[in-house]
This record gives sequence, structure tokens and C-alpha cells, in this order.
Amino acid sequence: NDEFNDSVDNSVNSEMSATSFSGYLRDFTNWYRSSNCRSPTSLGSTNPSLYSWCRKICHEVASILCGAPTPIATTNEAKLNPENIRRLSVSKFFCVFPYDEAALACEDDYIGSGDWITSYKALEKFSIKFGTTKVPPNAEVDCDLSAWTNEMHRTLSNFAKGDLCELSFQQIEKLILIGFCTDRADLPNLSRSDVIWLKRFFELRRYKDLFGDCHVTSDFPGLVEWIQQQKKLFKMKLGGEHDFMKNSRFNVLIRSGVDLYIENFSSSPIIVENLNNIETWLSSPNILEFPETTRASGDEYERKSLAHFASVKKKLGHCLVLPYDDEEVYWWIVHKRWQSIQRQANNGIRKQQSFHVFSYITGNDLSSDEGINQSSLLWSCYCERLMLFEARMGHTDIPINYVDKPLFLWLRMQQHAMHLFSMNKPSGISSIQLKLLLALGVRGSELKLMPPRLSSRVLSASVSQTNIF
Repeated sequence: NDEFNDSVDNSVNSEMSATSFSGYLRDFTNWYRSSNCRSPTSLGSTNPSLYSWCRKICHEVASILCGAPTPIATTNEAKLNPENIRRLSVSKFFCVFPYDEAALACEDDYIGSGDWITSYKALEKFSIKFGTTKVPPNAEVDCDLSAWTNEMHRTLSNFAKGDLCELSFQQIEKLILIGFCTDRADLPNLSRSDVIWLKRFFELRRYKDLFGDCHVTSDFPGLVEWIQQQKKLFKMKLGGEHDFMKNSRFNVLIRSGVDLYIENFSSSPIIVENLNNIETWLSSPNILEFPETTRASGDEYERKSLAHFASVKKKLGHCLVLPYDDEEVYWWIVHKRWQSIQRQANNGIRKQQSFHVFSYITGNDLSSDEGINQSSLLWSCYCERLMLFEARMGHTDIPINYVDKPLFLWLRMQQHAMHLFSMNKPSGISSIQLKLLLALGVRGSELKLMPPRLSSRVLSASVSQTNIF
């Protein structure tokens, strides 16, 4: 009997393991690597059970990152914590099943959507009759309409700030069309593009809550494409080509921790002679004037930045410029130093002897074909910015309201990595990087990331049964 019970327990455990999150993800990874046609339709025809799990997981991720409705048949077995979402992304799950895909399920087809439509039609009728969507408390209408209108006002106000909004795109558009925003002075006059932009921005904020920073990887294709679009618009704005980016959007992205001045951004092609002159100027406090060739070349943005920097340097007597001194000059220096680091890294692959220090710090082998990866370059860029702050302020306690929010977020992630290292847990930080941070006075601390939050909206049973499962 004992042997029989043991064999039953083993078979049950084996079956549970096969249907667990890790089991399904392993099956998806194997399919992705072996399949020539990587489409949901192809998976659905070959493995319906795995396809059903993928669609369910896709909806759950959408509810966490985008505030989309949650399927009524959602179970707790997936346990979608940040680590599991990261595992999904690394496995290229979102390349096959985009969680922001409009075809997943109708945003408005959730339990309670019928009540919303009823209230909306009552407000629409009221606005046609009285010419306004402001419902006074003593109006001769349904007593719930005034309270519902106030709730929509609060919701749209939060949405305009980039906070969670459980209204669908179609619902927000309906309210805009009847003049809901124009009737209220404290609400912006939202356009269709504003609504789309704010939906993406909320997704970015949720990503930062889950993973600690705004360095979105290509494993989140929809979000990373949107960020690259913002960087292109910002580049055009600085270069004076077209001013398509609103200042409010630019400021919100910077405050949230999006580093618009580095990574793939470049205001103009790198002029090697100019960059050499700028590097010399940054490292020589006594040199107050640029060579004539540097002043004459480059675009208008570069020439104005050089002149502005010259005046700030002359005033300070050194090049250790912080945002407190001049925010525009600070960001220009960050961009120039990023270009220098990239150029040095590329040269270092061909001339190892001239760049062995950088290789030592980042832990990359310059003799390999891959050379220095992007994350190592970013680490060096942020470490240099931290050194600049420490040199001026005498400490590394960057305040939460510091203008360089990307640096603040990076420092928090390094402190968390140092904490994991002290606990003998995987941290992803090299011994040289650890020594550099300790030398600067940085100490480890645990970073408590926001746990995933599912949307309070629930898809109606009919939709979850027919379209999803």
C-alpha cells in the first residue's frame, strides 16, 4: 500500500509540474526555438492547451501593465510576480503574444460595462438639453448621475497625470466627444493622440514600478518602440527640425526616469575633431575658449550649447556642472560624455592597449567578437555621473527630487544589487563595480518593488469562455 501511495503521489506531482508556470513556459520556449512559423495561429493548431495558457497569461500581463480587464477565469497558479514577467519577456513571449494587442479582447466587454453605458447615455442626454456635462447636485436627474460624473472627473484627472485609469480608450473618447474635458477648467483638453500617449506612459510607469528603472529591453517590443519614437521626437526638437514633442510630455518623461540624452539618441553625427576638443575642454579648467573649428562646425543646437557651456564654465571656474548650476548645460555634458564613451568602446575593440582600464571596470573581454555590451556602457556612464555628484556635494545621497531622475533610479538599483551581494544572492554586479561604489561611499539597501496589481475590471464570462479559453 505504501508503495502504491508513493507511486500515486509521484504521478500527481509530475502532472502538477507539467502544468505549472515553469512547465508551460518551458514548452513555449521549446516551441519558439523549433518552430519556423512563430504565430499564435500556428501554436493553436499544434498545441491547443499551450495556446490557451498563453492567451490567459497574455491577458493577465495586460491587466498588470496596461490596466486592461482581467479574465474572469484567471487562476492564481501563474503567480505573475516581476520575476515571472521578466522570464516571459526573455523567452520572447511578448514577441508572439503582445499584451498590448487590441485583438485580445474588447476593452469594454467586462462585467459592469453595461451600467457605464447607461450612465453615459444619461449624461449625453443631459448635455444635449442643457449644453454642459456638469450635473449640479440639485438637478432633476437620476440621483446617481451626479456622483457618477464626479467619479469620471476624478478618474480623468488621474489619467491626465499618468496614473491608473480603468476607463477604456473608447470610453475616454466618448467623454471627450460630448465635451466632458472642455467643461472643466482643471482637465486638459485631451485629444485622441493624448489618450494613446497617456496609455503608453502609464504602461511605462508600471514597468518602472515592477523592475525599478525605465531601461526597457527589446523583449517588450511595443513599449520599447514607443520609447524610441519619443527619443526621435526629442532629437528633432533639439535639432530644430520640427517641434512635435510637447514640453509637458518631455518634462514628464524626464521626471519619470527616461534618459532621453543617452542610449540610441544623437542630436547630430559625431564629429571626431569636435569631440576630441570637447573632451580636452572638459578636463582642463584653465581652457575657457574653444578652438575656432569647434565653434564653427556642428548644427545650431551644438553651437548654442558650446557658447552656453563656455559662459557657465567661466562663471564656475571648472567643469563640474550639476543641474543645480544649469540644467541645460548639465544634460548637454551628459550627452557628450555618452558619445565619448561609445567612441572609446568602439576604438577599444581595435586597440586593446589603450582601453584596458575600461575593460577591467566593466568586466568585458575586448578580445571577444561581441566586445562591450550596451549595459556595460550604461553602467560606466551612470557611474561617471555619480562621481560628478559626489565630487561637488561630498556624498552620494541623491535626493528623490533630483533633476537627473535616471541617475537616482540607477543608484537605487546598484544599492539593491549590493544588498543582494551581501546576502550571497545573484546580484549581477562585478567585484570591480562593487569596489568602485564602495569607494564612492555607496552602501547597499533593499529595494522594495511594487507588486503586480490586476485591474479591478473583469471580462464578462461569455467573452472569457469564447474568445480566450
